Amino acid sequence: MTVTFLDRCRRKYRQLRDLLDHIKTGSLYHAPGVAARLRLLVVAGDPLPLLQLCAAVLDKPLMMFTTANPTKKLTLPLEPQFRLLFNGSATPSLLLQNPIDLDVWLDLGASQMGAQSITNRELLKAVGDTVGSHLDRDVHPTIAALRQLISNVPAGDMDMLVQYVARAAALTIWLSEWVLSQRASP
Repeated sequence: MTVTFLDRCRRKYRQLRDLLDHIKTGSLYHAPGVAARLRLLVVAGDPLPLLQLCAAVLDKPLMMFTTANPTKKLTLPLEPQFRLLFNGSATPSLLLQNPIDLDVWLDLGASQMGAQSITNRELLKAVGDTVGSHLDRDVHPTIAALRQLISNVPAGDMDMLVQYVARAAALTIWLSEWVLSQRASP
């Protein structure tokens, strides 16, 4: 049974890695595939998403790094029109030195629109349930806002939704590689 979970995780990780490579070269139409793989690997699953299930079977933590004072709900005294925060990294950096479990990070604030704040888990689920499933009914307002914000990156003009999904994918790829390199504890 363990092999089945690990094999499924390995296949989804490889698909995610290949799709992210396409996005990095400017093939942005692969973003729905990335969103769908993220949903399967880290957001949705019964009893757990696939990556968390594999880590649990192997009895390994999914550790990453975040800011010194992460918050579950984004709040500012003056409400911004819109704010996106990606505060996760596979390795420590100057601003992201606080070790944190993936599931705890998923429950941290990712975006704020007016007074409404949503977590990384909620945002990735909303992206996976719409963009990742080729179904754009009832699009979450945050997703609509992210699609409208464009910035220039080495791959060309890219909306913030694709950038957020690409960063989440890079983090998930790193965690997947780490989990898949582990052996079950005796």
